[in-house]
Amino acid sequence: MLSRSDEQVLIVYVDADSVGFMWFRSTGEGWKWEGSSLDDNCNLRTALPVGLGEVEWRLDPAFPSPDADTSVVHLLATERECASGEPMGDRLVGPQVVETDESVLIAFAATLQDGDEVCPGNPEAAVSVELPAPLGERTLRDGRLITTDLTELIGTRPNSAPPTPPRTQDASSVPTT
Repeated sequence: MLSRSDEQVLIVYVDADSVGFMWFRSTGEGWKWEGSSLDDNCNLRTALPVGLGEVEWRLDPAFPSPDADTSVVHLLATERECASGEPMGDRLVGPQVVETDESVLIAFAATLQDGDEVCPGNPEAAVSVELPAPLGERTLRDGRLITTDLTELIGTRPNSAPPTPPRTQDASSVPTT
């Protein structure tokens, strides 16, 4: 299990040839299957702490593309959770910036709003991120995307693939540990 809250569970399936994700949502009748993806090209992200929601970012096209001398990166950040079309404002958390020899990783999140929200779309927020050092030859990446081989994260590959779960099922038996 990769992530669990009172409302949603995300399970990751890994075997020698594929990575799969399954989502389950809590309903009044128990846990229900909500969707899955068995595609090696799916983006696996680190889990966020409870109370924080997804924020995606892209380079702001109103500014020149970053180059080796860039020390401030101009981004547009968008909250993925329903927010009734309201700007994130002070709910934006981050950026968290991590430098490696090959990359500069940038991550954001948003504090979730209380109550039910509608989903008309969310506005982008312009964000300027000051880098600890000029970009140089490194690439900018979403800091929450896991781009390494999952074997490196979990240590070993299973010897045999677990049984493939049915494509639609009642997930009321999802473990609660």
